[in-house]
Amino acid sequence: MTRRVEFADGSWAELRDARGLSGADQETYWDSIDELAEANPDGEVTRKDLRRIRDAVLGRFITAWSYPYPLPFSTEVRMQLPVETLNVLYEAIRPVTDLLSGQVAPDPKTGTDSSGTSPATSPASADAPPEEQADGPSATP
Repeated sequence: MTRRVEFADGSWAELRDARGLSGADQETYWDSIDELAEANPDGEVTRKDLRRIRDAVLGRFITAWSYPYPLPFSTEVRMQLPVETLNVLYEAIRPVTDLLSGQVAPDPKTGTDSSGTSPATSPASADAPPEEQADGPSATP
């Protein structure tokens, strides 16, 4: 199953349904974070690293779109898209990255997590430095 996301400029993208995620998807996600952390001398995952992870998630989840750029989604494609489109895509995959990272995904009907609080929706929060947690850096790109 897929769902269509519409953009302000009239373009659209089809996104893979997150309900089909498997343990293999989660393992790949965590492996990519580990590889990036190991590549950095201080072991930190940077905002640049988180953008690369988010690009990889979008590459796996965008199945079709009306833009004239090739799929899979990549950093090179990201550089060509309008910021408004990117922000819509980032919000669309937030539940996916929450699931992959082991966080509670927001309820799609209410927009809140299980505690009743709304998830952060500010575009600036997408590039905020990762918060340290007991089990590692925040993986929400």
